[in-house]
Amino acid sequence: MIIPTLSDGTAFYSQRVNLDGTDFQLDFRWSTREARWYLRLLNTTGDVLVGPMKLVVNWPLLHYYHGRAGVPTGEIWCMTSGASNDPPGFLELGEGLRCVLEYIPEGTP
Repeated sequence: MIIPTLSDGTAFYSQRVNLDGTDFQLDFRWSTREARWYLRLLNTTGDVLVGPMKLVVNWPLLHYYHGRAGVPTGEIWCMTSGASNDPPGFLELGEGLRCVLEYIPEGTP
């Protein structure tokens, strides 16, 4: 499942997403100093479950956090459509752009 994101020049934004039947909040923050996107995963009451973590491509972002209470059992990946493994740039994250976030439920081949 592609997670819709907004990469339109907004350096910080939040959005709600449903993963495995549970609602979560995703906070995205652009670090100008590092030229990198950071992601936080929160529950619906605003408790931080994961993050902030750097968005890197082709790497399971929740891999180290699956044992934490409330963290989805599936995996979030930042996938790139090009040959570059560079992290997503400021205007390169979102559906139809170079990098997208994808959620893969646990047990999906």
